[in-house]
Amino acid sequence: MKRYIKLVAVLLIGFSIMMCGCKKGTQIEDEIIANTDSTGTLDAKVEEEQETVLEVPDDTSIETVEKQLTIMGENKDMWMADLEYADEVYRYAVTDLDHNGRYEIIVANMGGTGLYTYSRFFEINESLDGLVECTTDFMEGDSQPDIIVEQVDTYVDKNGEFHYVLPDVLRNGMAEYYENVRELILQDGEIITKYLVTKSTIYDGEIPNVICMDYEGNVITEEEYEGIVDHYFTGYEKVTTNLSWQDVRQLPDDIEEIKNMLEEAM
Repeated sequence: MKRYIKLVAVLLIGFSIMMCGCKKGTQIEDEIIANTDSTGTLDAKVEEEQETVLEVPDDTSIETVEKQLTIMGENKDMWMADLEYADEVYRYAVTDLDHNGRYEIIVANMGGTGLYTYSRFFEINESLDGLVECTTDFMEGDSQPDIIVEQVDTYVDKNGEFHYVLPDVLRNGMAEYYENVRELILQDGEIITKYLVTKSTIYDGEIPNVICMDYEGNVITEEEYEGIVDHYFTGYEKVTTNLSWQDVRQLPDDIEEIKNMLEEAM
């Protein structure tokens, strides 16, 4: 089996959490809504000026993939939370974040007026006979990266490690907007994140108080904010990772049918 990843020449960042931008509250909210699909999912902004197909070989056999999907299906109760407490946007996707041949299923829930996202990650174990939950560095009560996007801007370092760039947009009423962009990697069964840039826009009347900060805590301009991620990953190879999100509510009870739906989520 081969996995295809598109090599992208240019990345436009949008999103950021601490405090920058000069838009009125209604303009920012309109921008958030404009980039949200009918189910409330935020789409990452990606502009492609030049695109080349990058073919990445994958030695994982079809039989091994089917075995892993079967294990995920048999352990549905492990990763599928109670629907009674789920928000409107409740989805799953199957991928291989660390490209070790053992697949992960990501289950994410997003809702509320603040657009909070909560995600859990489960990976097939080394013996290919079970499913384990990945640990994360997410803090209790904090919003997590808005991972329910179809395309994730990805940077590959010289050691072949994949660094995923994800936005997080929060709002508090009509007067406070918080954005951040984070790096996310899967390393030895642990999800590790890092803030790359943050931005807050707080209104006092008609005048916004805007602050942008980089990954070292330095105050930066809006122009610097837009290019900080590419600068941070200078020397890395940039690609686009595609995710195929499916609605958790559509999962059947039959294991074989679940396996087929999980295959669609790859």
